[in-house]
Amino acid sequence: MLVALATTSFQVVAQSEPHDTVYFFKTWNQMLRLKPKVMVIDPVIQQNSHDEFEFIAVDPKLTQSMANKYIAARIGDGDWLINSEYLKMCFEGDVRRLNGYIPLFFNDKMAFAVRAAICGWPVPASDIIFYGAEDEGEPFYRPYFYYLDFARGKVTLVTQSSLAGLLEDYHDLKMRYEGMRDYKNPEIIEDYFYRYIDRISQDDSRPRILDFNPSTID
Repeated sequence: MLVALATTSFQVVAQSEPHDTVYFFKTWNQMLRLKPKVMVIDPVIQQNSHDEFEFIAVDPKLTQSMANKYIAARIGDGDWLINSEYLKMCFEGDVRRLNGYIPLFFNDKMAFAVRAAICGWPVPASDIIFYGAEDEGEPFYRPYFYYLDFARGKVTLVTQSSLAGLLEDYHDLKMRYEGMRDYKNPEIIEDYFYRYIDRISQDDSRPRILDFNPSTID
């Protein structure tokens, strides 16, 4: 594994920005095996919006490499982020509005990304618990889910109509979802999307990500 050292440049980002060791991956095989291609020590992690990040180093070539040469990054032993440049290069579908690195959730059978968008200010009291806001003075962010369909090479924004299409694979889930009176409600869409993800993950007949030989960013 290669190691790159990135010295912080406070001329680029304020000193309060978080820093950590970041691991970069060029293939899904590396990601599933937790075998990074490169480890970058203490880059600047710049948060450009609620769920969009970029990595900055003093060396412009290293910054460019982190932006364009890797599928995904992992911050320490915690959060995974997927590179939107990879999604735009290797997938069709709902990728145009994605920028930077965004949160990624995956296992050997499925993957999806999440991008949050502000939907109002302040957050309604009824949504404080569901959306994780601490009080009514916070902005109201709603998560949007992007399902990575490796079989079709497509990224799908999960909506009422696209979720119904995904649930075609599991008729009982589809019937329960469409039987909900408020099936267009974002909370219901999110709930049934997670049920779909759980079903895929437990389905022994489901192909694995590596069965599709997914493309790399280069």
